[in-house]
Amino acid sequence: MLQLQPLKTSEVRQRMEGWKVNYYSHHIGDYLTDTAHLSILEDGAYRRLMDRYYTTESAINSDESALFRVLRARSEEEKEAVRVVLSEFFTMTPAGWAHKRCDAEIAAFKEKSSKSADAANKRWGKSSNADAMPTHTERTADAMPTNNQEPITNNQEPSKSKATPDGDPFDGIDPQVVSDFKALRTKQRAAITKTAMDGIRREADKAGVSLGDALTICCERGWRGFKADWITQPARASPQKASIYEQGQANAAIAKKMIFGEANETV
Repeated sequence: MLQLQPLKTSEVRQRMEGWKVNYYSHHIGDYLTDTAHLSILEDGAYRRLMDRYYTTESAINSDESALFRVLRARSEEEKEAVRVVLSEFFTMTPAGWAHKRCDAEIAAFKEKSSKSADAANKRWGKSSNADAMPTHTERTADAMPTNNQEPITNNQEPSKSKATPDGDPFDGIDPQVVSDFKALRTKQRAAITKTAMDGIRREADKAGVSLGDALTICCERGWRGFKADWITQPARASPQKASIYEQGQANAAIAKKMIFGEANETV
């Protein structure tokens, strides 16, 4: 089994805080409102400047020659477009060309990363080794269900399984039956709630069958629920419908009687 080395939460924080912005929200309405007057070259220059800003998480270099090379602005028209955008949307500071909206987005990203690191610390800080993350093996072992039920002997009476208030309502039931029942409820848009399962269990007890047998019957017959009466009462025989020919013959006989009367029937 794969065994991963545990990570200290301090290492997790360092990694998370070292993340760089690789995504930012682009508010189309705001952007179009502010840039509708820009030419195609100016619009392209603005987008490249913002990408550079988010990638480095710092102000734009004020050295024009270095900046033009990074932005791949080669012609005079492209260079002039960069100058126009910088002068209109950026502010010159000692650190370089700053952008208020970009700075706000970067700050929000770092705050979110910091909160994620704190949540990781709180989540794993309760273990015996408070500074270690659980290994892959430990997480897998915790997630694997167990089946520790003892077999029923001849001198034991089978007990009806009852789910605890916070327990698994499908404990001890064939996993395939559980999977089929869940799929059936999902298809019929019926949530599997504790109230619903308690009702099915109660009806199964009335019918004298186990919960697993009741769910099996539901799956076989396409029922999303279960009632004891559905399997304990004999099915009502529905009268057989007459064929179209038989209905036609009967209608013809009635019409004949109405026209010729009873006495005129052919003997």
